[in-house]
Amino acid sequence: MSQVSRVACHALDRAGSLSDIRKVALCVRHRLRNHWVADELKRLVMRKESLSAADIALAGLNTSASIAGARERLLSSLLSAERTRRRIPPSCGPGAKCSQCNRTATCDMGCMYAIRRGLTYV
Repeated sequence: MSQVSRVACHALDRAGSLSDIRKVALCVRHRLRNHWVADELKRLVMRKESLSAADIALAGLNTSASIAGARERLLSSLLSAERTRRRIPPSCGPGAKCSQCNRTATCDMGCMYAIRRGLTYV
């Protein structure tokens, strides 16, 4: 029976009738290989909407928790990268001089810019 289920899953996939979450749920239920759902997992983790109650009911708690954990790790790394991108270089700290005009803390993208914009600098 398990071979029939696997063939049926692949046939449904080829017909294009499986949503991302349904395909993941079938993969878990019938113990299919992970590469069969790799693209669907990426889309679920990267989509803007969180998993709905219907998605969670379909996939089950363990699978849904794994997807939610991956979404949290992705969001955390994106936020960390954004914070790093917005940091002003250490050379623009208090008392630093602008490399263009040699004035203290008045260069365009230096520490005064950071203070005015509420940005952080290291």
